[in-house]
Amino acid sequence: MSTITFDTQELVHELSAAGLPQTQADAVVRAIVKSHAELVTREYLDHKIDSSLAPVKAELLLVKWMLSLVLAGIASLVLNAFF
Repeated sequence: MSTITFDTQELVHELSAAGLPQTQADAVVRAIVKSHAELVTREYLDHKIDSSLAPVKAELLLVKWMLSLVLAGIASLVLNAFF
């Protein structure tokens, strides 16, 4: 998970200086902090996707080999029938 750090007290001060009441400024900053707690990094997401797709990739490799063997067998039968 990603961590984004910023000065929450400074943001509350800036919001208050812009005319927002103190309690409302506190609530806005708490909502921002809470929403940032659920962010993920690209590296974390890529790792999760790669780890969940690993079994699928392995099965696809097996299917490719099986298909190539079947096609080679069919080709050998066709060539044997004509020659």
